[in-house]
Amino acid sequence: MRDARGRRPDPGPSAPPVTASQGCETVIAWLLRVNRIYGKDESLAVAARFIRAFSGGPEGIPASESQISRWERATLRVTPGVIRRYEQVLDLCDGRIGAVAHTLYRESLGRLGPPALRAAVNADDGAARDGLSQLLDRALGAEVMSGRDWDELSAGLWTVPVLLHPRRLFDQLADRLLGEMLIAEGTAWLLRCEAINRLLGVRDGTFAVIEACTTVIEDHRSQILIEPMALLEMTPHPAAASQLLRQIDCPGNDHALRAAWWAVAEKAGRGHFRPEQLHQLSSAAADTLQDNSSHLACRVAAAETVRQVLPAATPATRRMLTKATKDDLVTNNVLRSGRTCARETVQAVAHRLGDSALALMHQGILRRDPVLTWLITEMLFHPQGTRRVVAAQAIAATPYRPALARAIAHELGKSATLANPTLATPLVQALGHLGGAPEIPLVWRLLLSRNLPAPISESAAWIVGHLRAEPDTHPWPHAVSRLLRERDNPLRCDAKALLYSLGTAGRRHDLTNLLTAPDLHPDLRTAAQWWLNIPEIIQRSAQS
Repeated sequence: MRDARGRRPDPGPSAPPVTASQGCETVIAWLLRVNRIYGKDESLAVAARFIRAFSGGPEGIPASESQISRWERATLRVTPGVIRRYEQVLDLCDGRIGAVAHTLYRESLGRLGPPALRAAVNADDGAARDGLSQLLDRALGAEVMSGRDWDELSAGLWTVPVLLHPRRLFDQLADRLLGEMLIAEGTAWLLRCEAINRLLGVRDGTFAVIEACTTVIEDHRSQILIEPMALLEMTPHPAAASQLLRQIDCPGNDHALRAAWWAVAEKAGRGHFRPEQLHQLSSAAADTLQDNSSHLACRVAAAETVRQVLPAATPATRRMLTKATKDDLVTNNVLRSGRTCARETVQAVAHRLGDSALALMHQGILRRDPVLTWLITEMLFHPQGTRRVVAAQAIAATPYRPALARAIAHELGKSATLANPTLATPLVQALGHLGGAPEIPLVWRLLLSRNLPAPISESAAWIVGHLRAEPDTHPWPHAVSRLLRERDNPLRCDAKALLYSLGTAGRRHDLTNLLTAPDLHPDLRTAAQWWLNIPEIIQRSAQS
């Protein structure tokens, strides 16, 4: 049976395997397939036509129908050249599939190292050495560096032995790369994120990156803390574990505490903490879960930390944690299923959103897509922040992006959804990765509402600056007026989030005007000044 365009209905991608590495390769294969069958050129959904377009090209990779099928069903591992050729043929010039693939491999391996998807390079290759030398000169100077430049530089450091003298040059490299990553968006952010993780794994780069992260974390003026904390999660270096524990015990502010819990919830399962540190962490998790005033993000991360440490805990620690988690619904969900909501809710919402996204696709090719459903589940209900972000970035690298954003917006229009912060908050956060101009009015309504649970409005405030529209349809004057009226001490979380969005949206004129207000809240003044003080070379580079 064929559809109206003469194509056989596709049974859909196979479900993701259980193991992390296989799951990684399944998602990469899925990225290739979904971008082909739902891409801008509908004719390439027919395998024979895609093969004709694919064959040859600068990569010189031969292709057949069976080979395409094996690549797209993860029975044959794809090479970097295959991914690049897919991007060329499908007119995906920003390299997003490759960037997501690198992230998927690193997360599945759970350790730092050279890029898993990279062609072999001879360390004695003169061209490779010269290329790396030129990139280092640019990065250590005042020239613009693109995400691809950082990708090449960081990969080259694992191939070509480099001795930077004096040693502080590695510090300069780490400071600049981290500074750009903090304010980059989309593929530019993904490429820098992978680059700094590679630098973190290089012998001479490890402490340089840790020091760069520590400097940002311990500066009370810093406005972006999740990324530097999350970087410390990946390295087994003792200084990283110690810094995260300091932020749990004595955080610089509430944002620092949430960022520290984000990182600790993932690091706890990697074996990076000593036994006495795990006991300290367990006590902090118990205190957080027993404190009804704890932020929802901290509670979720503390619950995930408990899930990670409970199997190896001493009897006394187990009793303490069991008592702390006894009456907490979110914690019980995390401990029972590794999800933030009840199993029935997870399955119903993930399938409903996946089916809605498929129904909105303009080509009726797939009847079901279990990989999409699985990624939606990870994006919305996994208790680890990085797992949610990686899943969202994978979906954002496909044509499903606008359709799923529309489906999420519809879900957020339901009163039952908005009455449940544990469900609504990750839905709003997902729009920060997937949303666009159509979702802007909804996000502003959520942000400005006085009748919603605080975590929902706050999440809208954090992500609204990431949504782009031409012409700009954001009601920014309302945001500025709201900030000028802030008098609460300590400053409310949604006000901090709203100023963050002014920064991420590049609203330098509004930030400058805020500073002219004599009675502006001092914390908002500090935040606005931080954004305006970002060096121009960092701003220009981060955009590419």
